[in-house]
Amino acid sequence: MSTTDQRRPPRNAPTRANGHDTPTPRTHEPIHDINAEKAVLGAMMLHSDAIRDARECLGDGREFYLPHHATIYQAITELHDGSNPVDAVTLAHHLAKLGEINRVGGLAYLHTLMDSVPNSASAGYYAEILAETYRLRVIAEIGTRFSQMARATHIDDIDLILDQARAELEAAPRSRSQAPQGPVNWQELWATPDKPVDLMAGGLLAAGKITLLFSPGKVGKSLLAQDIAVSLALGLPALGDSAREKVTVLYIDQEMTPDDWRDRLTAMRILPDDDLSHLVLYQLHPWPPFDSPEGGNALAKVAETHNAQLVVIDTLSKTLAGPENDNDTHQSFYRNTLVPLKRDGRAVLILDHTGKDIAKGARGGSAKTDNIDLAFELSLRGRDLLTARRTHSRFRHPSEYLFLKRNPEPLTHERESVDETLEHTIAACIRHIEQVAPAPEDSARDVLARVKDECKAGYRTATFNAAFARYRGSKGWDR
Repeated sequence: MSTTDQRRPPRNAPTRANGHDTPTPRTHEPIHDINAEKAVLGAMMLHSDAIRDARECLGDGREFYLPHHATIYQAITELHDGSNPVDAVTLAHHLAKLGEINRVGGLAYLHTLMDSVPNSASAGYYAEILAETYRLRVIAEIGTRFSQMARATHIDDIDLILDQARAELEAAPRSRSQAPQGPVNWQELWATPDKPVDLMAGGLLAAGKITLLFSPGKVGKSLLAQDIAVSLALGLPALGDSAREKVTVLYIDQEMTPDDWRDRLTAMRILPDDDLSHLVLYQLHPWPPFDSPEGGNALAKVAETHNAQLVVIDTLSKTLAGPENDNDTHQSFYRNTLVPLKRDGRAVLILDHTGKDIAKGARGGSAKTDNIDLAFELSLRGRDLLTARRTHSRFRHPSEYLFLKRNPEPLTHERESVDETLEHTIAACIRHIEQVAPAPEDSARDVLARVKDECKAGYRTATFNAAFARYRGSKGWDR
């Protein structure tokens, strides 16, 4: 939520139902706040940002006390396309098609809701009030029901009542918002030793970092991810790394069946007696969308339960509810799912597809790569030869390319140290650089232009930069 979204509403705005800020409701009335409900709905009709902020805090509308308010909320979320506001006229037309317009009070009531908003920038704050009153309402209902059971139940059933009450209270809805953390303590920051990045799986992953691995279909990114996951979980070398302690991997697979996995493990020569307890596999599980607070909370809880060090999401598009090409979808995925996992120090590997234009990278909006630490594009360079090209990194990574070989029997992947074709290309590029005889102060861009003009040779920028760096090194210019 932006800074403006966090502004407190004016005095006539709804206030939190915490037993202190609002009058105590009558004992026979369930806990609720009608003013907050109206303010949320009115704000959602005024600004699309308010829809995003409300949805981050609320679920499917059950937090609303009045049923017709829940109906309006659900209609707004159905209409919202990620950018445009949902105005009263559009919403009324949609409700009329659903046969609900008269039940909710008609177009006039929708305008009343818009007029009731003290501050449309505070929609998130109003939504938190609704979520809070809903939690209190559920707890109060549980308490009332078990109070009645206690009066009607035999003395020998006390433990059973207590167990049932604990189970229901544990399942009661919890706050979706994270308590704000304090500011950075600068003395502690400077006193903390600098920790080098712990690269895993041949440099394709890093401990505590978020990695995006994308490719066209049928290249084998799931195959590669499964091999890495199994190797790490068994404490075996992954992509040529030295063996390390077993890593607990939480693998979210929304594509393959149990039979598919058994066949895959058999191809890897994994036996029934092998200890796969560090590989926690969820297959085709009905997760809430990971771009929603419910989905992020559910995944964070499961990761915490198993103390997962690596979370694999295979494949991203199968776990999102919002439009894949909408930046808001990926920003919500980052806030709701990636931030909690990263805050807990867990590494994340996200598998994704490229669009029709491979040169544009991973499919979807630009926000998809804005919030990750490392990104690789996987491509085939032969029947069982793969190249992982690093397209993005927030830290100093030693390799621009990872060259991989897939062994069909047993099914494994290994990292190759050198790609001969690329080395030949770099060597040819160095010879062309020598022909144009650059000066030490010449930039790579200027030298590349001269190579193209004088030698009539073209190179990819990344390849040329690698060659130019070697040339400068051979001349001692960078010492």
